[in-house]
Amino acid sequence: QLRGTIQLGGHTVGARWRSIGSSYNSLGYSSLPRDREGLRIQDSFRLFEDALGVTVGWESFDDNLNDTKNATTGTSALTLDLRWQKDATTPGFSVGLRDYSRENNAVNIESGGVQENTATYSAGAYFPMALLPGITSRLNVNVVTVGREDALNQLSGSQNDYYMIGFTNRFNNQPTEFSVTYGLNTSDLTGYADAKTTFNRLLVRGRHAFNQNLSGLADIVMTSAISPEAAGAYGLDYNRMEVTGGAEYYWTSSSFASLRAGYISYTDNRRMGFDTTQLVVRLRVTQGF
Repeated sequence: QLRGTIQLGGHTVGARWRSIGSSYNSLGYSSLPRDREGLRIQDSFRLFEDALGVTVGWESFDDNLNDTKNATTGTSALTLDLRWQKDATTPGFSVGLRDYSRENNAVNIESGGVQENTATYSAGAYFPMALLPGITSRLNVNVVTVGREDALNQLSGSQNDYYMIGFTNRFNNQPTEFSVTYGLNTSDLTGYADAKTTFNRLLVRGRHAFNQNLSGLADIVMTSAISPEAAGAYGLDYNRMEVTGGAEYYWTSSSFASLRAGYISYTDNRRMGFDTTQLVVRLRVTQGF
């Protein structure tokens, strides 16, 4: 692996070349992709008195480094991210684009052929506001759309759209904050009829810091999913609610223990015998080094 970063005027340009053989095994990162070689380049800079941040990236990788496969599959991606905010007290806006392709020269899917393209578009906005005396609030709105298609396999196409709106609130005179977030996600397997599922999610979260190390937490999460009736047993139609509370204790900035207890209720409206009720206790300990 070779990597480097240079400053060119107001630009920060980074590049990394990496080659990982098929026989390489990582003890610390077991899911590291192997049998890949390629280059990634990224340029970041700011304009309009630093109000606009721009990041542009490009990458290209190939597998089959030892010529042991029937076809060499190449992947490439082009990314663009724009972020605008004059200062911490003004609204901010963001736009993102990622165009990803994965293809080889095999003629059909039976011989391992792939001509996949995935386009991801995102947009977001956040607005600082003072809705109530003594509380600092921020409204967040985000939209993401992801479309995937493969010219050799029409059944693998998909379209996923995500919409989110949320309020984050913080008390000015005490270490308490709470948020309310609603998300809508539609997931459509475009190669099949009646394969669109709609997910709704409402999250209410609260946090209070008793001191520098100890905080109390409370969460309520309600989720529902529904598919067309014609989807039959392959579709979804359920409601799920999770209510949890607990505490976190930090002894360093990267080391903490978290204890949570709560209740989970799941109701399946399409399949008999899948309704469940659970009492849960979760303990997590993280030690940073």
